[in-house]
Order: sequence, then C-alpha cells, then structure tokens
Amino acid sequence: IFRQVLWPVADRFKPDVVLLSAGFDAHWCDPLAGLTLCTADYSDLTLEVAEIADQYCDGRLVAVQEGGYHIDAVAQCASTVLFALTGSDKVVDNLGTPPPQSFRWNDEAIVRALYDLHDLRGYRRKPRRTQVRADYLAP
Repeated sequence: IFRQVLWPVADRFKPDVVLLSAGFDAHWCDPLAGLTLCTADYSDLTLEVAEIADQYCDGRLVAVQEGGYHIDAVAQCASTVLFALTGSDKVVDNLGTPPPQSFRWNDEAIVRALYDLHDLRGYRRKPRRTQVRADYLAP
C-alpha cells in the first residue's frame, strides 16, 4: 500500500524536501491503535521515504519523532529509524512480530480509497509558484 500510494504522491508534488512524521502508534504493541506493524516495518518504511527524498530532492529529509504509547516500542522503533537514516540495516527489536490476526486488511480497497482521497487519478499537475505565468491563470 505504501509504495502504491506514496510514490505517485511524490511524483505529483515533486517535493523540495521530504518531511517524515515518525510516529510509532501503528506498532503492534501500541495499546491504542490496534495495528500490526513490527519494528522492522518502520525500517522498511523509512528506507522507502529516504529513497523518495534521494530521487526527488537530493536526499533532503527532515524526520520528526511523534507518537506512540508503548515506551519500549517507541524506543526500539526510533533507534531503528535512526539506524536506517544513517545507512545501517540494524533493527533493534526485542518485541518480535505481532500475534496472528483473525482478519486481513483489504489492500485493494485501501489503495482505491487513498487514490480517491488524494485525487491521484487524472490530475493536472499544478505549477510551482516560481513557474506560474500570467497566461497560465488566464481563462
């Protein structure tokens, strides 16, 4: 899902800098979110975002640590993200993988909803402010 949505969004906006909101609420140990990411998933996601930053904005990436309500998961995920950003493949994970779930996410429905939400079908790329000319705004 991440690759199917984030890359088209990056291609649409062609960022000058990528902002990484590093929240760890989706970790399977988090008591509030009920999601199923493990620590290694955060490394994979970070590497994907870093690759987007490399491709679109010469590696300019700002990471900001945000939420998470399981102190060990937050510490291990934050360490793992920092390792990923510095080129290490080290994953700090004493918590392991999530227990088996009795449900599966409908990936196709999620991707469709995100495409619709972000209007990724048939968009017309708007120019950046420095590219706007008077004739662009004329009817």
